[in-house]
Amino acid sequence: MVRSAGFVRVFLAYSLLIVGLVVLYFLASDPSHYAAHYLFEIAITVDFAFLLPLVYLLLIRRSSIPNVTVLPVFALSMVLAFYSIPAQYQGAIQWVELWVLPMVELSVLSFVGYKFYQIRKACKGSVNAEESDPYDAMVMACEKAFPGVAGRLLTLELSMLYYGLLT
Repeated sequence: MVRSAGFVRVFLAYSLLIVGLVVLYFLASDPSHYAAHYLFEIAITVDFAFLLPLVYLLLIRRSSIPNVTVLPVFALSMVLAFYSIPAQYQGAIQWVELWVLPMVELSVLSFVGYKFYQIRKACKGSVNAEESDPYDAMVMACEKAFPGVAGRLLTLELSMLYYGLLT
């Protein structure tokens, strides 16, 4: 049986992610490393917060896996870093939580807001253009903004809100 290159790439991405998380967990949970090297705390935090998600992104960027899956990988690596690094050496993690995490959240919120702006603009344009059913306008706009299953699910939710609350 011949395996496709996409399957091998996806398998490699998830395997490296799991191996990287396990290795970093065991390295970070040993307090003797922190006493010997003052930069170890920063290095482990950079590995957890930036390097693992970046390697994951580089492995999946040309596969069928959406790039948005880097966000759960980032969240998982931060949770694992929080629980694996001893409490007295979590200064760098607190810096990431204070500065980087809000930037990631604002980026996600602005992306979602932009997509909803695109959907609203497309809905208004298609309803004004041909006096069609608002549901048809929502279907076209959501499929354009979020192709595939996500667009259909969003159309379902928006149509329930529209018909349940606004009509």
